[in-house]
Amino acid sequence: MTIEELEEFFSKHPVPRQLKLNDAEFISDVPKFLESHFMIAKSRSDVPTFNKFHDRLIKVKDLILKMEEDEKK
Repeated sequence: MTIEELEEFFSKHPVPRQLKLNDAEFISDVPKFLESHFMIAKSRSDVPTFNKFHDRLIKVKDLILKMEEDEKK
């Protein structure tokens, strides 16, 4: 998924204030997380070390989709 596709996703889906990614990762300010991760993912996309920022954006997207699906049940 491209950065542009991720930006579009987050512009169309409600973003929680906080989010637990797993037992070891907790995002206390999701909007700020998105802002900083997009900035780094865009500016450093050519450096493999920074691919983790893109990966975490996808992880958050997947969790939001799961939360939306769970709410429909």
